[in-house]
Amino acid sequence: MLNKDQPLTTYPKQNYNGVFTLIIINLVVFIADRVLGIPFIQNLYLNHASPAWYQFFTSMFCHANWAHISGNLFFLYIFGRIVEEEEGIVGVVSSYIICGLGGSLMSYFFHGGAVYSLGASGAVFGLFAVSVLIKLSWHWRKILEVL
Repeated sequence: MLNKDQPLTTYPKQNYNGVFTLIIINLVVFIADRVLGIPFIQNLYLNHASPAWYQFFTSMFCHANWAHISGNLFFLYIFGRIVEEEEGIVGVVSSYIICGLGGSLMSYFFHGGAVYSLGASGAVFGLFAVSVLIKLSWHWRKILEVL
């Protein structure tokens, strides 16, 4: 028997711990670099002339300016939530890192010379692709969500 005070359906409360963790890491690195001016942070940029192995990973957490980070974090929040809803914390963080590493490698291979790469654009675009692939199915409601 239904209790009149009990809702008909209950949805579990969704936490977005992976997305918010990635956002916080990006913000901390940005503040340390652009606001506090800690010179060590610039060693985290991907230096195409002589890259260190860790720069392929760390460059995805560095950003050039406020417009750069705000755009990336906005899309990280939008598409990261979709991925985390379906795949959980491990799914969103691993997708972010794998796609970010792929973006760093492509940047390194296609840009030569004395260029520095930084930003989460590759990781965020990868989250977009993963979120579209997650939502694709032949169920009409999911197709409408993707569109």
